[in-house]
Amino acid sequence: MAKINPFQAVRPTKKNVQNFSSRSYKTYSKDELKKELKENPTSFLSIINIKKNPSFSTEKSKRYELVKKRFEAFKTSNILIKDPLPSYYIYETIQANGHLFCGVIATASVEDYENQIIKKHEATISKRENTFKNYLKKVRFNAAPVLLTYSNNLNLGTRIQNGKQKASEFH
Repeated sequence: MAKINPFQAVRPTKKNVQNFSSRSYKTYSKDELKKELKENPTSFLSIINIKKNPSFSTEKSKRYELVKKRFEAFKTSNILIKDPLPSYYIYETIQANGHLFCGVIATASVEDYENQIIKKHEATISKRENTFKNYLKKVRFNAAPVLLTYSNNLNLGTRIQNGKQKASEFH
């Protein structure tokens, strides 16, 4: 069985959670993106949307540095906070068809991946892997979790249901 572990998330405060989330910036038209950034200056888009400046358009590391600085500014201004203790996080979403999806956000073992306990579902492109690796080295955060599935597990299901019933900071 794969090992998963709790971690200390950096997340929006209760006051800022409502406007923080966004869909992928790639799905916004130019006008929609401009409007969203103006109306929600504390959204995640405000961290990652760095206008491409021609003076460093070929140097991604400079753009990555700007992303890191914005992320740090959000933490300094308490829009984002780091949880004091490692935790597991329950994520639940309802799709357009009304189907409910629920899971756990946690860390997974790279060793389990390398030893094929966590199975690969697709081949990846080396160039994109290297771009992402360089991005992570510079910005030091990942906002796009990897989806893993698991066999039906009554114990985990019970723990998730118990966790959902406990008081949480926000829904």
